[in-house]
Amino acid sequence: MTHLSGRERVSILLALCDPKEQAEFLGAMRPTGWHVETARSFDEALAVLQQSNVSVIVTQHKPGAGFSWLDLLEAAWRFDPAPRIIVTDRLADEALWAEVLNLGAFDLLMQPFEPEEVFRVITYAWRSWKEAARQVRRGAA
Repeated sequence: MTHLSGRERVSILLALCDPKEQAEFLGAMRPTGWHVETARSFDEALAVLQQSNVSVIVTQHKPGAGFSWLDLLEAAWRFDPAPRIIVTDRLADEALWAEVLNLGAFDLLMQPFEPEEVFRVITYAWRSWKEAARQVRRGAA
């Protein structure tokens, strides 16, 4: 696993209700040094989105704590550029992958979290967000 340059900050919102899943993800991310904020409810997730420049959101497929990944997707679209949504589930298959992509998520990440796969998926999502941010800045200039 390689790190991105120190001046490039990857900011991730981890919106998982299950503390075990949160701990597993955080363990997979530990070697990267990336900034990860956690939320266990929709209100907590919204607060993080409003207070931080989040580039990637990782959230569960199954509804929990009163919200679903579709709620976060809708909230993310309010930002320009929108944070990239990565949906995660233990029962990830081709049908679920097609569903999340067709509805606007960036990717699907299978659990249990494999550090190399987490790193790869988050990196691609962050790079996509970064390119969109560059386009927004060009449009504003």
